[in-house]
Amino acid sequence: MLDEIRGAIAPSDAVLRAARERRDRVLSLARGSPRTLRTYSTGSIAHGTANEDTDADCGVVLDRRVHPDLGPDGKGVGPREVVEQVRSLLREKMGTDEGVGYRLTKRAIKVTFIDEVDGQNPSVDLIVALTRRDAPGLWIPNLKADAWDASDPERHTELFTSGARELRRIRARATRLAKAWNKQWASPAFCSFQLEAFAWHAITESMNLGEALAALFSYGASDLLRHDTPDPEEEA
Repeated sequence: MLDEIRGAIAPSDAVLRAARERRDRVLSLARGSPRTLRTYSTGSIAHGTANEDTDADCGVVLDRRVHPDLGPDGKGVGPREVVEQVRSLLREKMGTDEGVGYRLTKRAIKVTFIDEVDGQNPSVDLIVALTRRDAPGLWIPNLKADAWDASDPERHTELFTSGARELRRIRARATRLAKAWNKQWASPAFCSFQLEAFAWHAITESMNLGEALAALFSYGASDLLRHDTPDPEEEA
């Protein structure tokens, strides 16, 4: 029964392929900037946990030697101007002839496309991040406040996709089912990242899908009685 549900909620191979191709295209252009140290992929596409959430999350990490004034480790300059510079670069390189749009959200540049694939239209969310000087992880934008917040999306992806192949597979499948369960309500109780954190803590060895889903729910219930969900990166 769980396998039938998993099949019903799964995006098609064509949709996943389009999401990855669009993400890789955006990253290849962002990588061409001289101010870039590296790029990364994260989120449901990178983690193998996508259901209907096929927007591809990724980031470009800036070289602080080119931007010494940016962020809390510099002179406190906010992210709005540099994010706008990256958006202008993408617009220049990709253009708008294919119906490509470049909208700013709280955290990212959302690159949208006009062509649907199997009834879905994956977009790309590109975060313009900055290395931290004295701590692991990155500074990521809060464009509404023109400020930077600490996060470690690269480490999150490393943790969630770690382990043997069978462990990664069952962890991702249980997470996808938990996300579908969570979406039954108009105001879901959990964000996807929180459910992934439960899965990472609870599913530490190979087991069948029913056992994995039960372990995720059991761990989540007991953990929430004790405290807010901790960041897996801080406990790894």
